[in-house]
Amino acid sequence: MRRLSDKNQELVQEYLQELSGRLRQMSACLAELHRRPDALELTQQLRAAAHRLKGSGGTYGFPEISAASLQIETLLDEHLASRSPLDSLALTHLEKYTNDLEKAFLQADRRQIRSESKTSTIMGDPDPRIFRIITVDDDPDVTRSIESTLGEAGFLVKSVHQPEIAREAIESFRPDLVLLDIDMPKIDGLELCRSLRRQKRFQTLPIVFVTGRVQSTDKIEGLYAGADDYLTKPINPEELVARCRTRINRDRIIKELGHRDALTGLYNRQYFDEQFQVRLAEARRYEGRLAIGMLDMDDFKEINDTYGHPMGDRVLQELAKLLTQDLRQSDLAARYGGEEFIVLFPGLEPNGARVALERMLKKFMIKHVQQFNKSWGASFSGGVAGFPQDAQTSEALIARADEALYQAKRAGKRRVEVFRR
Repeated sequence: MRRLSDKNQELVQEYLQELSGRLRQMSACLAELHRRPDALELTQQLRAAAHRLKGSGGTYGFPEISAASLQIETLLDEHLASRSPLDSLALTHLEKYTNDLEKAFLQADRRQIRSESKTSTIMGDPDPRIFRIITVDDDPDVTRSIESTLGEAGFLVKSVHQPEIAREAIESFRPDLVLLDIDMPKIDGLELCRSLRRQKRFQTLPIVFVTGRVQSTDKIEGLYAGADDYLTKPINPEELVARCRTRINRDRIIKELGHRDALTGLYNRQYFDEQFQVRLAEARRYEGRLAIGMLDMDDFKEINDTYGHPMGDRVLQELAKLLTQDLRQSDLAARYGGEEFIVLFPGLEPNGARVALERMLKKFMIKHVQQFNKSWGASFSGGVAGFPQDAQTSEALIARADEALYQAKRAGKRRVEVFRR
C-alpha cells in the first residue's frame, strides 16, 4: 500500500478553499432570490453550483457535501422544469439545504485538518504500463480529483473542460480510454459519445460515463449512446482505478487477438503492413537501417499431399514457434499468407538478417527430420533485402526480398539469399 501524496493532500485543501468561496456565492445568490423569486437566471446559477458540488464532494471523500447539494439540485430542477417562481416554501427549504451544506463544509474542513497529521492510504502499486486517459468534464474540481487518483495509480491523464473541443483533444492525445460527463454546456456527454462512435477510428475506443445521474433509465440511455461502462458520482477512487484498468486491458486483449493469425499465433498481414510503415518511417527519420526477410516453405504441397493437411498445419505452427523463440524482441514476424512468412529486422544490415535466418533454418530442418519422418525434412527458403540500399518504400522492399527468395528457390531451396541487383 502507498501513502497519499502531498499533492493529493494539497488538492483536497484547494478544493475546500474553493468550496468556501462557492458557498459565499451561493448564499449571495439565495439572498437575491428572496428579492427576485422569479429570476430564472439566478435559479439556474444556484442549480449549476449545486450540481458541481454534488459531483465533486464525494469524489474528494466528503459524501455529506454531495448529499446536501443533491437536495438543492433536486428542488431547483422541479422549478426550472415548470419555469415557475420560487414560492416561500421553496425558499425556506433552500435556506435549510444551504445551511446543511455549510455544516457539511465545516465538518469536512475539520476532518481534513485532522487527517493532515495522519498517514492515509490508497490503492496498491501502480501498473508499470503507461495507460493514457482523457477526462471530459466541465467541473475542474472533479477532473483534478480524477487526475490525482489515476496519477497515483500510474496513469497519464489529460483533462478537457470544454466539450466542444473534446474531439480534437482526443485525436491529438490518442487515449486508451475516455471518461465522459453527461451534463455539460453546449454539447452534453450523450451527444459527444454518439458523435465519436460515428467515426471509424473511435468505434472501439473505451468510453466510460462519469456522472451524477443515478436512474436506471439514464444508464440505459448512456449505454445506447455507445458507452462501455458507467460510473456514478461521488466517485469511489478504488472503483475508478479498477474499472479504467479492466476496460483498457480488455480492449488491448481484443485488439491483440484481432492482429493475430489464428493458426500460427504470429501477427497477421494487415498488422505487419501497418507496423512496417511505422518502423520504416523511424528508420528514415533517424537514418537507421532495416532488413526484411521473406520465407516460403519448401515443397509444402508435397507435405500436405503425402501426410495430410493437419501435418502441414503442424509444420507451419512449428516454424512460427521457432520464429517466436529465436527472434529478438525488437524483430517482428508475421504469417504473410499460405506457407509464406515475413520478418522485420530493425537496425540490421541484410547480411545480419541472413545469418539469423540461416541459424533458424538449420534448427528447423534438424527438428523436423527427427520428429516426423527420417526420410524427409521440412525446410524453407528465404530472401532478404535492406533499407536504404535496396529500396525506399515498403512495397519495393517486399518486392526485392521476394526476388531474393526466388533466387534461393532456383539455387536449390533450403537456403537464404540476399538481394543482388
